Amino acid sequence: MGNIVEIEKKFIKSVKENYPVNGDKILEAYFYAKNAHEGVTRMSGEPYIVHPISVAQILIDNDMDYATIMAGLLHDVVEDTDVPIEEIEKRFGDTVARLVDGVTKISNIEKNAGDAEADSIKKLVIAMGNDIRVIFIKLADRLHNMRTIKFLKPEKQTKIANETKDLFIPIADKIGIRTIRSELENLVFECLRPEDYKKIKKEFGDKFTAGEKKVESITNKLNQILVNNKIEGKVVCWPEHFYSIYKKLSSKGIGKVYGLMLYKIIVPTEMDCYKVLGLLHKQFTPLPEQIKDFIASPKLNGYKSLQTVLVSSEAEIAFKVMIRTYEMDKICEYGVSSLWKDKDTDIEYDDSIEKYNSLKEIVLSESGESNSSSFIDAIKNELSTNSTWVFTPKFKPICLSSETPTAIDFAYAVHTSIGDNAVGAIINGKKMSLGSVLGNGDVVEILLSSTPKAPSRDWLSVVTTASARKKIRDYITKHTTEKYIKLGKDLLADELEKSGFSIGDLIKFFEQIKRDYNFVNLDDMYASVGYKSVTVQQLTKYLYEKEQESDIAKNSPVEVEGSTKFINLSFPKCCCAIPGDEIVGVFSKNSVAIHSKNCPNLSKMIGAQIVSAKWKTGLSQTFNVNLKVVAKDTIGFAGKLLSLIAENGFNLTKLEVKMINNNECEFVMCVDVKNTNELTKLEDVIKSFEDVRDVTRFFD
Repeated sequence: MGNIVEIEKKFIKSVKENYPVNGDKILEAYFYAKNAHEGVTRMSGEPYIVHPISVAQILIDNDMDYATIMAGLLHDVVEDTDVPIEEIEKRFGDTVARLVDGVTKISNIEKNAGDAEADSIKKLVIAMGNDIRVIFIKLADRLHNMRTIKFLKPEKQTKIANETKDLFIPIADKIGIRTIRSELENLVFECLRPEDYKKIKKEFGDKFTAGEKKVESITNKLNQILVNNKIEGKVVCWPEHFYSIYKKLSSKGIGKVYGLMLYKIIVPTEMDCYKVLGLLHKQFTPLPEQIKDFIASPKLNGYKSLQTVLVSSEAEIAFKVMIRTYEMDKICEYGVSSLWKDKDTDIEYDDSIEKYNSLKEIVLSESGESNSSSFIDAIKNELSTNSTWVFTPKFKPICLSSETPTAIDFAYAVHTSIGDNAVGAIINGKKMSLGSVLGNGDVVEILLSSTPKAPSRDWLSVVTTASARKKIRDYITKHTTEKYIKLGKDLLADELEKSGFSIGDLIKFFEQIKRDYNFVNLDDMYASVGYKSVTVQQLTKYLYEKEQESDIAKNSPVEVEGSTKFINLSFPKCCCAIPGDEIVGVFSKNSVAIHSKNCPNLSKMIGAQIVSAKWKTGLSQTFNVNLKVVAKDTIGFAGKLLSLIAENGFNLTKLEVKMINNNECEFVMCVDVKNTNELTKLEDVIKSFEDVRDVTRFFD
């Protein structure tokens, strides 16, 4: 790394260039730390001060404020020397002292982990939740330790690398620091899988560089698109890091690794992003399943970009492009640290910054959890990047940490009591079951019981977020008491006696019942009946030759051939069948889904039980229908279109807009209609606009 004189000289230069106002304060902290660590060396043999310098430089490179840089320099002083935290506060102020104290607490927890590793990690995350800047310092500390990990014993290397993989890399991803996350992934990969690392490095390390012929050709074409369309922007390309290549090869194979060079196009405005996407799709062939809009639906860590994978016939390669504004790019690279407007002035650290610390919410909701292993599972689950954004009826956004959350997950995310007392949901204006899967942009209202109720045991097999599952289990644990065990057993015995059965008869089916309802033991089953999480009827059905079936609701809009008994009736969004369409029913267990005969998915349902179905007469309810409208991109058109739809009595439940060429937009919408006659009327209304080129109904 060079001698300490060179290192110090380079660091002082970096401080003065990046912090002209408060650089002297940073250097005061540096010389104080240097004096405190005088005579101490690291395992590498370097003076100990090299480590604080490296931590501080990582923080500088990630655009952190000057107080965080000072704390990075001082982060080991209290832990490793006789200097008390009060001395740091007196000399450098409350903010720096608070940050140093937070990092010191984390270090002490790590050192004393022992066998209680889960408890220690729990405390570690709680300690990190107080001020997000503590997390940045700890990540910088961990990054430099990983850079120098080769000087430790092999078993110590493995422990630190695994801890980094399980906790620190997800945390870096969660708060959006791509630069730190990528390097940590590579370092962990090299440590834990050295042979695979060497193989990837040897095979791909020299093949994909900024000057490589194919890369240069694509870069030039992307730049030319901007120039030809008078869009001010820039094209940046860089190679995928080795771990990312390895992961993609392992899961997808070489045929699905879309370019080992990544490209990003940075433009001034959000509108420019969508315009560039349209231009790219005109110039190159896009892979439809790889087009993603993280501007409309950002990731939980704040990541915003349009992403597409394009095929270049000339270069014979598929490559990935990310399109974003300069502001989006800063957040993508540096995460929360990009929120500081001026890193070189005194700023007040308040809720406007803290709200981006998504770990704090986890800490507050999980810190009372007595089971540390469950806590760690929740942390790992919540640190996943997969998430879905939905809205309350007042359009408050709620982020659910799952790609397939249900209405039950949403209910518990709003409030525990909402989840416990939920009986149904209205999703995009339609009454749906609590098990309905939610998508990005859905508007959800939870229907509540008029009297207090218990969460159903069935929900444990339906929810997909750790927080909802934990809240349901908390309720179950709290209510599994002698009182409810006795009450439930008596209720079961009385009901069984009426039908000529006994508790013993029911117990013969307990293994199946246990699997179906996630019971731990018989007492768990009895208590669930006692506090009404499971009904007597749900359990006694196992004593009969076949399961009970529910009659079709009297207000069902369809008649299905061959059966009038099934539990659930649905109208899948793939075709959105409406009265006037020819329809069929597709059976699955005790449920039936109504599809249009023109639905493209029917041909894929090999082996499914498909029966005839028809609409009842005199229906007054409305149904969703999907429409695509292609029109000129004129100012105010969207507003006029929406007003016209509303004025003619139609309810719009979904709208997406995208550019399809230089002067045309495509409006993808979902509208409520009563039947095909109303659909024709709606299409005629939309076609009345002179700017409209085409109106079509479509099936997904």
